[in-house]
Amino acid sequence: MLLAILRASALPIDKDNSLLIAQALVSAEHDQDAAYKHYEDIRKSLDVAILIGEGGFVSAGGTTPQSFQPRAGQGNALVSITQSQAQPSATGLLNISYNGLVPATGTIAGFIVTADAPTASQFVITAETLGLPDPEIELFEITQNGSIERATNDNCTQDLSALVGRDFRNGVNACLNETLPPGLYFVSVTDVGGASGKALISITQPSGSVPALLNLSYNGLVEVAGIRLGFIVGSTQTFALTAETLGLPDPAMTLYQITPEGNQIVASNDNCEQDLTAHVGRDFRNGEDACLLLTLELGLYFVEVVGKEISSTNCVDIAGAWDGAETVTITCTVDGDTDTDTQSSTGIIAIEQNECRISYKAPGLGTTRSGTVDGNRVSVSGPFAVALNPSVTFSRNEATAEGTVDGDQMILNGSGVVSGTDSGVSFSCRGNSRGTFTRLNSTGGTCEDVAGTYRGTYTSNYCDGERYSGTFSAIVNPQNCAIEFTTSDGNLGSGVVKESTFQISTNDLECGAVTGSGSISGNSISGSYRFSLGGSGSFSGSKQ
Repeated sequence: MLLAILRASALPIDKDNSLLIAQALVSAEHDQDAAYKHYEDIRKSLDVAILIGEGGFVSAGGTTPQSFQPRAGQGNALVSITQSQAQPSATGLLNISYNGLVPATGTIAGFIVTADAPTASQFVITAETLGLPDPEIELFEITQNGSIERATNDNCTQDLSALVGRDFRNGVNACLNETLPPGLYFVSVTDVGGASGKALISITQPSGSVPALLNLSYNGLVEVAGIRLGFIVGSTQTFALTAETLGLPDPAMTLYQITPEGNQIVASNDNCEQDLTAHVGRDFRNGEDACLLLTLELGLYFVEVVGKEISSTNCVDIAGAWDGAETVTITCTVDGDTDTDTQSSTGIIAIEQNECRISYKAPGLGTTRSGTVDGNRVSVSGPFAVALNPSVTFSRNEATAEGTVDGDQMILNGSGVVSGTDSGVSFSCRGNSRGTFTRLNSTGGTCEDVAGTYRGTYTSNYCDGERYSGTFSAIVNPQNCAIEFTTSDGNLGSGVVKESTFQISTNDLECGAVTGSGSISGNSISGSYRFSLGGSGSFSGSKQ
């Protein structure tokens, strides 16, 4: 219910369809309506739902607020992903990446080209801005005589699409296309003007290369929101993942696999208990460092590292219901045809908070976003899009946002990116957004009398005349009076309870904004909702 996930795309995607769309758009008048239709035709030719502006917020990493309360739980760490040397061969890494803050002093990512690699292996190294104004790359080789600079770039001028499937030329991103012999290397990324901000740093071997990457390492600052190191496994291999403190209090590590259904947790650790000497030549068992030893199959992965001990006294309380409005500019490219559109969405989110960690479901699609609160600064992340059928394969799908809380007001700025193929046709979408939220519940308010879980059934008449029905559950949080509905099809909405009545809202990708209301009487719950583009529904149930 309320999900385009269950509804067929208006245009099944294939190359002929994309060509017809392009031909139709060439002859279209370039007024506002035609431009919007242009964007809609491109978007509807994909079996992909974008999670911002079209049914959910918030999006991914952008401008960093200039003022915030002191940070807690940050410190330096050495984080490594290494193929185990206690196996016959180690040729499973195709790509390694870092997604996170680049401070004014720069970020260093190290890697090893295996000794049994071809004499000269090709590597594409990129630094893509996610808020860092003007990234610059310096590539160094570590030798017996010290570090030797091999190449530098601060403005990508080469089209790398044929090598790694993407073009990074935008006047800001940096790139290198280098042939490297076996050895130890590191990439230093800084801002040309000395600023700080987020960036995505990647070291990739072109498609068809003999895998030659042995190790990825990050040596630098881990903020309270953590850092993420990504990698692509090309064949089944055993990997040792380590997070060694260089000042970060008690590092904790979680490994995720990126799938069409979202990020799936593979394993986690916050205290290494296994001797890794046979695998990487060192023992990390000291009561503080974290480690994982895993055999991983073909796929996309990232490891997240945070400081485990975060005191709740270092963050403001933002648990509860927040009413938000978001404006987002999205650019989508399908099989070479590109268009940009600005959209907006509204809705209520119900934030759950455990000390300084937070999570909530994005309106409309019910996809979970999670993050941290550091002082009055908020950082969240999650997928940028969801696949609507198995023909979609993501090569990249990420979203983060940052902002600050001032009393009952919260502002989050961000941007997001997704790319991949749909039935063999390539696509990519990017978005930048700004969301403004107002707290609906009173801090410390309670709803003990109506708290609990309610279950029942719903019926919905869609804006196109179709009828749906199913089951729902609604949870009322006694600590902050937030209510969150989940249906058999997804997320009905979130809201706030005041005495025995409540208001909820969410978004639907096809029928627009959804608003509803209801009441709780004894053990019974009931209510109704409407779509802004037509259609309505109702629900009723009882307390379990």
